[in-house]
Amino acid sequence: MKQRTCAPVAVALLAVAAAVGGQAEESPGAAIYYACATCHGERGEADEARMTPAIAVLPAWYSAAQLRAYRNGWRGAESDDFTARKMTLFAEALASDEALQAVAEYAAGLGDSLRDSEPSNAAPSPSGPPDAVTKAHFEGCASCHGANGEGIEELGGPPIAGQPAWYLNRQMDAFSRGTRGSHPDDRFGGQMRVAPTPSDPDEFAALIRYIDSLPRP
Repeated sequence: MKQRTCAPVAVALLAVAAAVGGQAEESPGAAIYYACATCHGERGEADEARMTPAIAVLPAWYSAAQLRAYRNGWRGAESDDFTARKMTLFAEALASDEALQAVAEYAAGLGDSLRDSEPSNAAPSPSGPPDAVTKAHFEGCASCHGANGEGIEELGGPPIAGQPAWYLNRQMDAFSRGTRGSHPDDRFGGQMRVAPTPSDPDEFAALIRYIDSLPRP
């Protein structure tokens, strides 16, 4: 099983190396993303079976920052999460900052193609105003992630609207267990580790449901 899992990773890493080495005829970002698509898909949509987030909704500044975190060992190196460990291998193959930035910008551009391909009435909307408790908790999230979960670059807060509930839960668990955000150089990850979250399971679930219902930025 382990060999079967690692084989696609090895093939994808060779594709990254070829693209970075200038052997691909496509634009650098598109050529490198060919390897990313092995897990993230051609459109960068969330995939629970592969445990991959919706990277198409993430801006280039955030994706580039996370790739650097993986490459530098700030994220994923100590994790027991195979998907996080696998990302360190991809990021380490992006030896230059130019290659890293190029693929981050390409992935961000996938969000525009997703929106263009959707019917005009397909955008999700919040399922009504949150109750007072959920609203109070979300105001804490909004201080870094924006009033509509759209993200605030100056504060290092990525968009959280557009990410599915299962992924939000998975990342919050990683922060709480210390498998993400514990490295001293991961400043913004460290911020999430100390961010206040509901201690009551029902209140936490309600908050995640509300974020999950926000329209994609």
